[in-house]
Amino acid sequence: MRKGVHIYKAELAGSEMLFILPEREEIPAPKQLQAQIEKIEELYGYNAVLVLQHVEPYMRNQLVKKRVAFVIPNEQIYIPWMFIALDERKRMKLAHVESFYPATQTLLIYHLWKKPLNGLNLKEIAAQLDYTAMTVTRAVRELEAAGICSTHGGRQKMVSFEGTNRELWERAKKYLKSPVQKEIEYTANGDGETWTVAGINALAAYTNLDAGFDNSYAVKKENFKKQIQTDIAAEPGEATVQLWSYDPAVLAKDGVADPFSVWITLQNHPDERVQIALEEMMKAVL
Repeated sequence: MRKGVHIYKAELAGSEMLFILPEREEIPAPKQLQAQIEKIEELYGYNAVLVLQHVEPYMRNQLVKKRVAFVIPNEQIYIPWMFIALDERKRMKLAHVESFYPATQTLLIYHLWKKPLNGLNLKEIAAQLDYTAMTVTRAVRELEAAGICSTHGGRQKMVSFEGTNRELWERAKKYLKSPVQKEIEYTANGDGETWTVAGINALAAYTNLDAGFDNSYAVKKENFKKQIQTDIAAEPGEATVQLWSYDPAVLAKDGVADPFSVWITLQNHPDERVQIALEEMMKAVL
């Protein structure tokens, strides 16, 4: 038991998880509640489900919007990573997938670009990507719901991706979201060896496109402040730094962002030459 809540470990549909019961009827605002639950999940290493006796409709909608799993006994169940939603009319359905989590997108691209993950169990995948088992479980369930992969086996479930890389890519494209959360201009003075080449720069590395004066790099948003002292440009001057929702270095080869993420970030670029180069790149890698 932690202060203010009771925590129970249980199994549902073959998955172990935590059930959190607040001591008080009043619960914090959705954003604060989400942060508290994430801390508990990180501490214990399991997905968590909030158990509530009564929730106003507005709060329910906010919890669903923020993908906070919850149960209201005899009324509603919402567990997004298992893609379960049971409403008041007791009808079971898959929770709708609009776009993949960053970890889900990373796992898929890793399989397509870096190393096939077929036949590996969730722990082995977690070790390769340096993710927690909980994060990989969520990602795989999301891919299953989208028809991208399937799992088989007992407790040590193994993953199977169904189809060729091109088929997987075509099925997944509608769920993919640009990892770029923000772009900033950065004055650089060094050689950029520890940064991931991105944008037009990366596209030029895969095709005959002339990068021109583009000087783009990518870094995971949370890592930027840690690396702010790193010199990133090939020559002194201004560089565009893309802050990504996942780590571009995990998917990069030879310091260049993976072609799948490059395609996602540039798919709406207005320059016809860029669109031709994107098509050329994807034909080469699929």
